[in-house]
Amino acid sequence: MNQVLRNYNRSKTLTKTPQQMVATVFERCAFWMEGMAKCLEEKKYFERYQYSEKVVMALTYLMPLFADASSEQKQFAQEMKEFCFLILAFVTEINQKENLSLCSETRSLLQDMASIWQKV
Repeated sequence: MNQVLRNYNRSKTLTKTPQQMVATVFERCAFWMEGMAKCLEEKKYFERYQYSEKVVMALTYLMPLFADASSEQKQFAQEMKEFCFLILAFVTEINQKENLSLCSETRSLLQDMASIWQKV
């Protein structure tokens, strides 16, 4: 059964547009931020680190994609890279200061960005 689900998810992923893929990355990051928030509340440090590492890896993977923007999209691409750097800075601050409210705000930002990319 698990193999069937994996195959379905893989085929579903392969049929997505690049914009839908970016939206999916932001959605997953928002999901992982929610996991970080739960771990902050429950003082689960190792699990929190795992969630934050997933966010960092996903955004680090995403940023070079914006570097390939055409000349008329350079400004937009730069703003997207700055957004990703901002989220990475927030993740660092959340981990250093165990800031639950910033974690919730960051999750909301990621959800909003995913919503925007779904409409593109």
